[in-house]
Amino acid sequence: MKVIHFAPYFSYASGTNTYLRHLLFALNKHGIEMSLLTNNRIAFNDVALQNIDIDFIRFETGIKNFFYIIGNLRSLSSKIVNNIDVVHSHHRYPELISNILKKRCRKTVATAHSRVYGLKHISFRSDGIIVPCKYLADYLVKNFNVRAGKIHVLYNCIEPELYDKFNSMNHVSRHSLNIKPDEIVFLYAGAICNEKGIDYLCEVFQEFSKDNENVKLILAGNIIDKRLTRYSSDKLIFTGYTKYPVAYYKLTDVLVHPSYNDVLPYAVLEAGYLGKIIIASETGGIPEIINGNENGFLFKAGDKTELRNLFHYVSNNLENCRRAGLNLQREIKEITSADKYVKSLMEIYESD
Repeated sequence: MKVIHFAPYFSYASGTNTYLRHLLFALNKHGIEMSLLTNNRIAFNDVALQNIDIDFIRFETGIKNFFYIIGNLRSLSSKIVNNIDVVHSHHRYPELISNILKKRCRKTVATAHSRVYGLKHISFRSDGIIVPCKYLADYLVKNFNVRAGKIHVLYNCIEPELYDKFNSMNHVSRHSLNIKPDEIVFLYAGAICNEKGIDYLCEVFQEFSKDNENVKLILAGNIIDKRLTRYSSDKLIFTGYTKYPVAYYKLTDVLVHPSYNDVLPYAVLEAGYLGKIIIASETGGIPEIINGNENGFLFKAGDKTELRNLFHYVSNNLENCRRAGLNLQREIKEITSADKYVKSLMEIYESD
């Protein structure tokens, strides 16, 4: 079987590209013949994509793609003349191009990574739609009239061999961040902007840390709203953009994810995979994997009082809370198994 993955490749730290690294690495390991068509040359140097045939195609985001559509159709058309079985697209513009040329391959498959809006008449027309949680499946049925029978819920996979490759390239120690051995380290990993709840996260943690000397919060990610760095202090550390957030997961005790609107972020999956304590907003598909206080802690997005109470509870009951992290770790390893993901994906590829 021959498969083309058609995807934008914007940055190392995005959830979509984390997914692509894990997925393509796992498919390659299982001997699936495939190639990647992308719009960012950074893919050519990615350690996770070694031994994968990569081609560059120019396209942008939004309405600008009107100027590229003819060339993109020609480029993809030239790629699928050699007995390509499946074109697997990621995001809506690659899916649009794939489905215009649908008759040239046996099947089109698309992965929906997040909630989107508008353009219903040209969206999600592939033969199969993969989503990373039940929440997004319900959203597509309700808002895009996608037939439930062609939606497949596959929680995003994690390929553990990649951690070894990335860790050899990037290591962060507590000492390098001036963190003392007895300090409790909280971490947020992702884009630094108000949409992700960073404003109230910093405000609550700043107040919480006044009464708790042995705590620190690391904010690891691209600083989109630079005004948020006003919270920077010896207790709140902004690291800026990082290619390999796993290095920060390893040195932390607690991952905090306060986003107002997320589907099922890789930060929660990866930190959970490593057995970390999770405090997360009750949004998207997160409640599908975090249940009550048994394997993590949920709060209403934007609720400062709930978040502050959880900071106090976890810091005062750290060892008991670590058991919740281990409970989540067992579940995450089960639902993110790369071997199981590849098996399920192949069944989707091969189905009529």
